[in-house]
Amino acid sequence: FLSGLEGPAAELGLGTVLAAAQLKVMAALPPELRSRATRIRERFLFVAPGWFRSQDDLGSLATVAQAVWEGRRLQMRYRGPEGPIERRLDPFGLVLKAGIWYLVARRSGVLRTYRISRIIEATILDTRFERPEDFNLAAHWEATQTAFEQSLLRVDVTVEVRSDMIGDLIYAIGGRARAPGGLEDIPSEPRRWVEVTFRTDSIETARDDLMRLGGRARVIRPSELRSMIAAEARAMAEYYAQDDASSGPNASR
Repeated sequence: FLSGLEGPAAELGLGTVLAAAQLKVMAALPPELRSRATRIRERFLFVAPGWFRSQDDLGSLATVAQAVWEGRRLQMRYRGPEGPIERRLDPFGLVLKAGIWYLVARRSGVLRTYRISRIIEATILDTRFERPEDFNLAAHWEATQTAFEQSLLRVDVTVEVRSDMIGDLIYAIGGRARAPGGLEDIPSEPRRWVEVTFRTDSIETARDDLMRLGGRARVIRPSELRSMIAAEARAMAEYYAQDDASSGPNASR
């Protein structure tokens, strides 16, 4: 009852199966445990999808899940960057990450990841494949995700930030901030500045993220980032320093 799997189970075509299983478990529980299970469902809700995200097209999900379950090869048409492509795969497992379904599959001896919503059509083949006994889906996903993130984050940034704004900084850059001794126990004091480092994918991304904090964060390095933020700040100052009559929304053109 803590699993929160109703949404994903329904997407897999297993919603009625899960509901029936929960009813059977509830009926078999002694009264005290039945009451506890009910309280859990009333007080805890786990929602996988993120905010402001439209529902993916998951028309092929149930077919892919069946191929994964039965260990049978999969023929699919996939929406690639340059148009539809054909792929024959050994489907190893499904991963639900932040509300998005992914297929981990082997093609030509190499494990790859495919987004389910980009599958145009999927067909289960009669042939089966041998799944390596030592394959661990969770370990593979963690290693793949770490390698992918590291390949994107190439720019090191050092900033000074007001200690009462550390939470805002972490929110702006996605939780990648680091500081000597950690960030958890730093007192929230507006006059105290803390040196923080983080890694990001580009100078432009760092500029956009840090501009949200205004003067509450000061870039130490790289110098190119300092110059970009300074130029952006000057352009904004010049714009807002203009006379309202000539630059406001009601000004004549």
